[in-house]
Amino acid sequence: MKERGKQMRKILWLAVSGVMVLSLVLAACGPAAPTAPAAPTTPTAPTTPAAPTTPATQVEQKTQQEAEKPVAEAPKYGGILNLTVAGEVQNWSQILGIRTGPWGFPLIDDDLLIGDWAKGPAGTGETTWRSSGYDRQSFKTGLLAESWEFTGPDTVIFNIRKGARFALNPASEASRLVGGREVTADDVVFSLKLVTTNTQAYIYRTGPSLRNTEITAPDKYTVKVKVSDPSAMALAMTRLGNGAHTVAREVWDKYGDKVAWKWTQHVGEGPFMVTDYVPASIGTFKRNPNWFMKDPVGPGKGNQLPYLEGIRVLIVPDISTQQAAFRTGKLDWIEATKEPALNFLKQQPKLKMVSWPDEPYNIAGPMYEKPYSDVRVRRALQLALDYDTIIQSLFGGERALPGWPIQPLDQYMGAYLPIEEAPASVQELFSYNPEKAKQLLKEAGYPSGFKAELRFRNAARDLEMAEVAAHYWSKIGVEVTLKPYEAGVWSALSRWEKLAGGFAVVGAGSPPGLFYAMQNFRGDQESGNYSLIGWNASTQKWDITDSVIEEAFKKTQEALADRSDKGFLAASAIHKELMKYVLDQVYVIQGPTYFSYMVWWPWLKNYHGEFAMGYVDRRNFVSFVWIDQELKKSMGY
Repeated sequence: MKERGKQMRKILWLAVSGVMVLSLVLAACGPAAPTAPAAPTTPTAPTTPAAPTTPATQVEQKTQQEAEKPVAEAPKYGGILNLTVAGEVQNWSQILGIRTGPWGFPLIDDDLLIGDWAKGPAGTGETTWRSSGYDRQSFKTGLLAESWEFTGPDTVIFNIRKGARFALNPASEASRLVGGREVTADDVVFSLKLVTTNTQAYIYRTGPSLRNTEITAPDKYTVKVKVSDPSAMALAMTRLGNGAHTVAREVWDKYGDKVAWKWTQHVGEGPFMVTDYVPASIGTFKRNPNWFMKDPVGPGKGNQLPYLEGIRVLIVPDISTQQAAFRTGKLDWIEATKEPALNFLKQQPKLKMVSWPDEPYNIAGPMYEKPYSDVRVRRALQLALDYDTIIQSLFGGERALPGWPIQPLDQYMGAYLPIEEAPASVQELFSYNPEKAKQLLKEAGYPSGFKAELRFRNAARDLEMAEVAAHYWSKIGVEVTLKPYEAGVWSALSRWEKLAGGFAVVGAGSPPGLFYAMQNFRGDQESGNYSLIGWNASTQKWDITDSVIEEAFKKTQEALADRSDKGFLAASAIHKELMKYVLDQVYVIQGPTYFSYMVWWPWLKNYHGEFAMGYVDRRNFVSFVWIDQELKKSMGY
């Protein structure tokens, strides 16, 4: 936070030599607002920003030490992978609650499908598997379902893997109840019906179009999924194929929803078993010796997975403490922002590192009310932002514009519109033109500007974006009141309330893999969209329908009726062309994109910077990597 404060002051003095005055008001339901950095008594001389870089159109920015593909080595079993997280487990399964299991690590459960490790850097290199939100069907392979086939526009058949078994942990009463039995189609059907009908389930809440899905088991190893409308099939493959874990019926009958909320009552079929969990301290996971998965590629092809003996996840809220633990070798892998990541490399050049464009921090307002309903006002607000100065000063020069509605990631470049291919009117939006911004406000009937309330989650990045926007908008007469909310209150506000009366820092939006659903800017929420501040803030009142977008959405669904890669590429092209219109409407005020970094010690082998193979399966690389314990020891750790 201290370092961010320095950067914030730097950007403000880069932009102007005057003093910024912000009105920071507490929300009635929020905590004390963070204090805005005070202006120095004597302004430091502004430095000249570096020349703007070319907007990123590639998969990710190159870093000082991009991970090169290592010489393949024969994997070795054993070793403990040490990781860290900032907070407690929110739930232990994707059955209920949020969409991921413990900390987003798919450790103890399996999806029906998974991203194909063999198509990433460990194999053919067709994708990087960096970032998250991947959902390209041709890049997936079977996991709990050995294979799948479409038997009609509204029907898919999942062939459940014979011999897949629930993990057997003799120390767990719940696990002993199941006895390590085989997973059957009945288990899968029960679980899929649960997530599409239970009002607590993430999939029920976020996918209304899946609530009437017909799910049956024609035999012991076959699951038939028939959606109520063919246009919901793509979403079904995402939510059900790659976002719904399987629970044993007898465990649910005995423990109910505790299988999701209590670790001692959870029984999975994944690569690891949870053996202990100490709140605010550590989670311990042990290798499941009966996992069915084999290494698909490389010198270890055909080997039983996982290679690791276990995983320890330390719960460390303080980022500086996390970084100290990594620096001293107590952690094997860490996610970081640019500055600490580069510092790690300076101190230990043998470390490996990759980065990718992660989350843009945008600002959205309720487009159904004035002044935001006037596109001239929205254009003015974006033209008032000095992207070059912001990116150079606050984002370390890393540039990925536009970063909304999807980021430039390898599998989705066909759906992404690079700024240099955009119409002139869109390119103009990413230039700094406060004079034109003032003129547009005048034309819209606001010659002296207007007052606005900007809401945001009380967190460092959100505060940064709010302060930057308020500063620049003050220069065109828009007087901003900043209104922070404690994280829990913000979550409730962003999911269930409208944005009437103000606008907000909204975060990234929906994952690139859901580009076809157009959740960020469509108004027809009952189509399966889920209106979050982080997704479709511009249409939260659910009464805005844009005929251009609706026509493109229809064509996209028609293209996706072809379930092959041909349909995916056709839908991508439609989305890319649509962006020429959508970006011009300024449905959100685009902020710069944060880049995420992954840094790891060289003893973490068979790892090349992968982050997520699939839509929600973040960090599932843990199933494929191994620890070179001899190398670790030789390095003094």
